Amino acid sequence: MKKLLWFVPFLISGCVGESFHKQWDVQDAKVGDRGAQLPNFKLGDSVTYTSGRKERVKAVNGVELFWRRSSSNNWVGNSDFFLPNVEYTSKSGHIKEKITYLDGDVWPLRIGKAVDMHSYREYRPEGYTYSKFYTRHWKCKVEGTSRVKITIGEFDTYVVRCDKIYDKGQKITMSKYWHYSPLLRSPLAYVLYRPGKEPYAREVMHIRRGMKWLEVKERKSLSRALQRAMESNPVDKVSTWVSKDGRTRVQMKATNTLRLADGTYCRNYTQEISYQNEVQYAAGLVCRKHKNRWSHLKKMPKPAI
Repeated sequence: MKKLLWFVPFLISGCVGESFHKQWDVQDAKVGDRGAQLPNFKLGDSVTYTSGRKERVKAVNGVELFWRRSSSNNWVGNSDFFLPNVEYTSKSGHIKEKITYLDGDVWPLRIGKAVDMHSYREYRPEGYTYSKFYTRHWKCKVEGTSRVKITIGEFDTYVVRCDKIYDKGQKITMSKYWHYSPLLRSPLAYVLYRPGKEPYAREVMHIRRGMKWLEVKERKSLSRALQRAMESNPVDKVSTWVSKDGRTRVQMKATNTLRLADGTYCRNYTQEISYQNEVQYAAGLVCRKHKNRWSHLKKMPKPAI
């Protein structure tokens, strides 16, 4: 068994310049020539980060996704996550934003593709009757590819850089580097750089699929199948689960076995979910808390002292 001393997604000190996003790189990626397609999140899908932040899709309307983080934190985003959120509500206030200029397109992701966009934002602080208005300018470009090893597992990714531009003097006030997985059709990590400040990183721990078309009993049956696979299967051995009506087929496998600093055994896994001629992938980290019981962590534990 490999021992995982500690994942450090938010360790910033000691990193100089815009190179912190390369911390996850393990080798060159093999992404092929087809490029990466837009995310395909569906009702009930969720993303959990190492910090414990969890986001769930509550509704889908065409390319618009209605996300929920908490009772007071909801937003309407776009399948193209490089675009600004359409609307955002939190305890601090309410934001509406719309695109006023768009030139170019990065989808499907391929190295060298770029987009230039301007937006107009209205922000109304909670408890106030007035709004503040801003214009924002972003430039995004697919800079390359990289195979990354992070908490959710090891994946080939496209690296996309987005710069926030201050139009007077064309000064860059903020840069984001995204790692986007063509397999999972989701960003897996990003790093935010701002002049004079330390980088900020966010890293995905689980991407789970809601599979709302299945009855509750069948979703529980699938969960038990994952338990058996994590408990008994060696790395890369595939187990298959099929729904009673034969319309849903899930192939799952462990991709890595490791240990946390406290001795807890964990495994990375992937699932290939086939339904109505469409395929989604899920991935995550589960840990063995009790005999024969593997659970998704709510957040990465603090390192042992």
